[in-house]
Amino acid sequence: MITKRLAKLFPLTLLAISSVSTLVVASDDTFMVQRGIVGLGEGNDVYVISANLIDQNAQITISDTEGSDSLQLISGLAITSSIVAENTAQLTLSNGAVITILDASSMSYILGGDPLSGVAGVSKDYQSFVTDALGVSVPVSGTVSGSASSVNADGSVDISAERSLPDGILLKDIPAGSFTMGSTVENDAPETSVTLSAFQISDKEITNQQYVTFLNAAYQEGWLTVSPQQTTDPCGTYTEQMIIGVGSAPNSGEIFLQLGETGGCTSNGEEEHIDNKSWISFNSSSNQFELLDQTKANWPVNWVKWYGAHAFAQFYSVDLPSEAQWEYAARGGQQLEYPTADGNISLEQANYNGDLPNVHSETGHAVEVGSYAPNPYGLYDMGGNVWEWCSDYYSATFYGQSSVEDPVNEVAGSERLRVRRGGSWNYHAATLLTYARASDHADHGNNHFGFRVVKN
Repeated sequence: MITKRLAKLFPLTLLAISSVSTLVVASDDTFMVQRGIVGLGEGNDVYVISANLIDQNAQITISDTEGSDSLQLISGLAITSSIVAENTAQLTLSNGAVITILDASSMSYILGGDPLSGVAGVSKDYQSFVTDALGVSVPVSGTVSGSASSVNADGSVDISAERSLPDGILLKDIPAGSFTMGSTVENDAPETSVTLSAFQISDKEITNQQYVTFLNAAYQEGWLTVSPQQTTDPCGTYTEQMIIGVGSAPNSGEIFLQLGETGGCTSNGEEEHIDNKSWISFNSSSNQFELLDQTKANWPVNWVKWYGAHAFAQFYSVDLPSEAQWEYAARGGQQLEYPTADGNISLEQANYNGDLPNVHSETGHAVEVGSYAPNPYGLYDMGGNVWEWCSDYYSATFYGQSSVEDPVNEVAGSERLRVRRGGSWNYHAATLLTYARASDHADHGNNHFGFRVVKN
């Protein structure tokens, strides 16, 4: 076997070709991959992936299907995320490089070792590589998201227990501090001095596309099933497809989300705008969750129950915000009355239903997240668009103490209500106040229920 070493002619050492070229290599060669497209080797080649050589943000495709080829991952390589299919894998590295492996099941995989010094690594087939290095199983159909991991010199792999959050979720740092929670005008929200540890919170509400990413990953791991269920609202009783937690999912047996709904009904039995439907469906042929309309990808997910919001958070090792964290973040470090850029409220600052309670808008609906200016902490739509589930159980008397630290109400109470905050597109201005409290049953969730996440 010929090994092209770094000490030799540099262009021959690295697979560093343009994205429109395909390199033809000889048999039994070892190549240090840098960037580009690799393919059509004559067989038994080793492609070495080293963190020290891969170009930052490089796009690499390995498509050598000749002979018995291997992909060797050298010690120190950090994989931040991966997408695995039956015969294709995509690895994203810590420097932003993306490696796509075609015909992945025909290759072998070497973990650790050093081909330049003759140190052997640990060889694995595709199934074992995916399980041992990415922390998931090869799916029989569709794709599954792997865990973050790093390769050690002895061929062992440290797999992070945390899955990477779906693309587009930006966590904002919220500093530790104290604030006055509540007000003098809300019976269930008396003024209370609250001290919180630092945390991070997503700058926007979780979107339809981000929730679809979760559903497909959780489905592959046996967390979910889809089943028709009867449901009733003021417009009548009908059957809809529901996502239900199963297996090791938290709250197994509970409904997480309602699929493909119509716009829904008001409490008075009036049909609402069709844009208030659930935009997520399940393709039983491909066993994939899909969007019914790609233009709604960045709208906030709706029709989600507390159970479905909690499951999303648990899957990615984050949390729903506590009620105190939510209010602290909403106030923007300035004791704001409304969670807007300046603490005031108008239809130019948030998506809500004006100033009059119990007034139905036939044209109202959610809009793309981030459509309005953020509050001083850089958080969008903390008021309006969709209600946001919190982790706490609701109690009208929970905030009666003079001062508390990092409070979370974990006592269910007789009604077992969960907190929701922030108002929505079809609620009036008073519900958007930073200190306005609301609650609902964990199995409720309609066209104006959504959520965001925190990392503690």
